[in-house]
Order: sequence, then structure tokens, then C-alpha cells
Amino acid sequence: MSYAVPVYDVKTTAENISRDWSNLPVKLPKALNQAIAVFDETGFVHYEAPIVDVASITVENVGATIDDLANELSGASLFEVVPGTVGGTRTWEKAKHMVRHQLANEVLRQAGAAVPGLIGQLSDPFAADVAALAECLDRMPESLDAGSLVSAGADAVLALGEAREIASRIKRVDSWLATLTQLPLYAARPDHVLRLFAPETKAQLQALEETQRHHDAVTVELGPVLIAGIRAGVPTALNTPHDAARIRAEIA
Repeated sequence: MSYAVPVYDVKTTAENISRDWSNLPVKLPKALNQAIAVFDETGFVHYEAPIVDVASITVENVGATIDDLANELSGASLFEVVPGTVGGTRTWEKAKHMVRHQLANEVLRQAGAAVPGLIGQLSDPFAADVAALAECLDRMPESLDAGSLVSAGADAVLALGEAREIASRIKRVDSWLATLTQLPLYAARPDHVLRLFAPETKAQLQALEETQRHHDAVTVELGPVLIAGIRAGVPTALNTPHDAARIRAEIA
């Protein structure tokens, strides 16, 4: 199956993986951690120019010292101008760019390979959070505007505080699933309504898709799709982009 998907910058995606995936409540595979560590290290590597021993330079040898340094730099081709670049660039910098790009690709490859295992680690906590959020919603009014919440009483307001904390954890996982479209292994068109749900009927899918209309501030904060799906009893799941495409195709 082919997909029309956005083109992402490989190095930026690798940087995002390095920064964000460690914040997930999971243990990353050793191979992915190693790929990230090596990629990160290239960001701190800089060209170190040859050091000249100024104490050894005299009036008699200063010219020869300059000649020797020039020959060393020329031989190493560190300052060769690369054709086609604006203003030229050093060969060393070009080499660093190439190495960093290839290491970024390795981060993306290892990240893609890690996804099934990470979803496995996230599934049970996610299911527990969904159940807890459903319990909170049962204690809250259908309309989540401020007036309705206050009228529903103190327990509804307390449930809202609990729901906010639970929804924030679920949204972190949802945000991670959204980034999977940037991995070559999971390249597909983004489908935000099916990242956390696996509807089995057109009616369930419609319940998720009807969340595009205007909502009160609380519903927007908690997540319109999340709230609608739980209230409609739509089965939940942690879906890769390919899972979402398959689910949508099966229902259509």
C-alpha cells in the first residue's frame, strides 16, 4: 500500500526522538539508546585546528612554521571549497554533515524497530488510564462547561481535577503516536481520530469524527476525541499510522 505522506527532515526527527522518547514511561531498547548516544555526540564534535607552539617560533623559523602549517592544512583538505555551495564549506564540515545524517537514519531505523515493544509497555498503563478517565466522566455532567460543572456539585469538580491529570498522561502517549508518521517504517497519512481508538462500526467511527465541532474549554483541554470515544464506548487501542489506515479501510 502506498501513502502520500509529508517529508520530514531526518536529523530534526532524530533530535526529536533523542529529546522526547526518553520522557515516555518505558524502557528504550539498548540498540536505540546507543544509536541516540552516538548521534547526539556528533552535535558536540568540532574541528580542532592544529596547535602552534609559539614558544618554538623564532625570527629565523617563523616563515617555515607558517609554510608547515599551510602544508598540513592543505594536505588534510580541511578547507577545500565544495562546488555548488554558497560561499563554499570545509571538507571537514561536509564529512560531519554526512556522518550525522547517516547516524540520524540509524536512529530512525532503531526507533521504528522499537515501536512494537514500546506499545507493549504502554498498553496496560494506557488501559488503566482509560478506565480511570471513564470513571471520572461518569461523575461529571454531559456538558463540561463551567456552569454545568459547578451545578453538578463538589464531586464533579473533584472528578475534573482527576480527569485533567489522567488526560495529560494519555495525551503524552497520543503525541508520541503522532510522531510515528515521521519514521520510514511507519510512514502514512496522519489520522488523529484513530490513534487511540479502534472503532468496529461506522457509527463508532462517526462518533469520533463528529468531534470537529465547537467545544467548551474543558472538553478541548481534556481532548474532544478522547472524551467522545470513551463516552460512546468505542474500543481503545494504541495504533501506529498503519494500524489506523487498516482500521479505516476495514470500516469503509
